Amino acid sequence: MGLPWGCSHPSLTGHARDLLTSLVTLLLLRLGSAQLRVVGPGLSVTATVGQDGVLPCHLSPQRDARTLDVRWIRAKFSETVHHYRNGQDLYREQVGAYAWRTELVRDGLSAGSLDLRITGLRPSDDGQYFCTVGDAHAYAEAIVELEVSATGTDPHLSLGGYEAGGVRVLCRSAGWYPLPQLLWRNARGQHLPSVSQTHSQDQEGLFEIEGAVIVTGSVEGPLSCMVRSSRLQQERESSLHIAGTNGTARVSCSWPLHLFDNSCVLGREEFREGRHCWLVEVEGQWLNYSGWAVGVARESVERKKWIDRSPDEGIWALQNIEGLLMSLTWPRNPLSLSPVPTRIWVCLDCTQQQVSFINADNGVQIFTFTAASFNGESIRPWFLLCTWGIQLCLRDSTPKTLSPVLGGSCPSPDTPASPLLGPAGPAQE
Repeated sequence: MGLPWGCSHPSLTGHARDLLTSLVTLLLLRLGSAQLRVVGPGLSVTATVGQDGVLPCHLSPQRDARTLDVRWIRAKFSETVHHYRNGQDLYREQVGAYAWRTELVRDGLSAGSLDLRITGLRPSDDGQYFCTVGDAHAYAEAIVELEVSATGTDPHLSLGGYEAGGVRVLCRSAGWYPLPQLLWRNARGQHLPSVSQTHSQDQEGLFEIEGAVIVTGSVEGPLSCMVRSSRLQQERESSLHIAGTNGTARVSCSWPLHLFDNSCVLGREEFREGRHCWLVEVEGQWLNYSGWAVGVARESVERKKWIDRSPDEGIWALQNIEGLLMSLTWPRNPLSLSPVPTRIWVCLDCTQQQVSFINADNGVQIFTFTAASFNGESIRPWFLLCTWGIQLCLRDSTPKTLSPVLGGSCPSPDTPASPLLGPAGPAQE
């Protein structure tokens, strides 16, 4: 039957034909996309630096993915993390940072699983990823968020010198990701403002954070530094107790330290001549398992890098490690004393260039450094604390009885020991 009104068959122009072709192609792609759907986990994937992590992704509805083109891409940089096609891993297209660190979990491919495993996670792996899949007719993608975290070290507290009428206390912790918070708290749990706070990243991308607070007046109870990760909902806390009353100085640490860590302090007073004595008492729990050292050091002692604590480096001291007392000579000289004295007189003779240590309980000499090379420098009390729950208490009174080797009683100190201790700085790193 012909067309009404004498009309002929319609003829499409070239432009109309192209438009129709595009519309049909788009329709077919949408129909194909409806048949190819990718689903991510919905929630962020959390993992720890150094461990392996799996980014989950799967086809819905379930279908065999072994013949598909699967590509994982960093969303921020549009970089190929891993590419799989027709049973082959195409590593040449992979960005260098992920070389030899990724694999598509093959066990689930036949069931539509597109999971990607990343080994040895780094802070730089943190962020969004696109899980993409396609074939000749369809394409689909999903976003997967990876949150990488690392918990850092226990905060290390140290004294940073006198400032603005008080003592500057420093807190430092390293090995965190992402950047944590650093907070100060007094004995009543009240937060104190930091006077300074800095942070840096190491070559691995982990953060080190350092803060400072000025403590003025008499401090009652511990001063605490807390480093907190909001992502991990974890925190690490350390405290330092500084108190000075009636000529007594106390410095105690409530955080675990490793032996030969940088937990040293120097006495504030400097001595160049005369004889000076002070009593150091070791207090706390688990004394038999404690680590500490007492003695003197030259003013020029190295503060910023590792040194071998010995007279050659300007340190004359005794050290206790879990019940073994030794002089810090080289080689080390173990002293056969049981039990280890916990009340020790340290006597400095600048004229004779000698440093002697006496058991305060019985007046017996423990050890004497002779011919000490002070080199005309000022000499300061030196202390090392290496164990949780231990205190070194400094007394400024004069011993009544001493070893006969010292020729009787020690004269009154020319300058009493300070009720506050100054820093040795980050002496051993």
